[in-house]
Amino acid sequence: MIAACALLSLPIALVVVSELGEVVIRSEIDGEEFATRIWVVNAPGGILVRGSSGKAWVEAARRAGRVTVERGEVRHHYAVRDRSNRAGIAEVNALMREKHRVADRVIGAMRDYEDIVVLYLEDAESD
Repeated sequence: MIAACALLSLPIALVVVSELGEVVIRSEIDGEEFATRIWVVNAPGGILVRGSSGKAWVEAARRAGRVTVERGEVRHHYAVRDRSNRAGIAEVNALMREKHRVADRVIGAMRDYEDIVVLYLEDAESD
């Protein structure tokens, strides 16, 4: 019974944890804005993010080549670099696991962290 309750509560936990992302990432393609709340990790000269291939915000960020990240009231602009190779995936997964601990495990229970898109957001400028 307890195991069944735990399994049923995983999708709810996933939604709650993923909606608590620390930043909002925005990009624009052909006048249409794409935005999502995500978790990030710091990297030299920028930040690393991960997402699922085919998600609108991921594809928009890749195509635009530039995104705006909002942390509270502060907006920062970044150039987008794809790092979806084996080394990039291993790096972002290790950093996310270290920084976000339980939240990373909850989300990881429902997603395949080996089949992800890794974007390196290279520091550009601030507002």
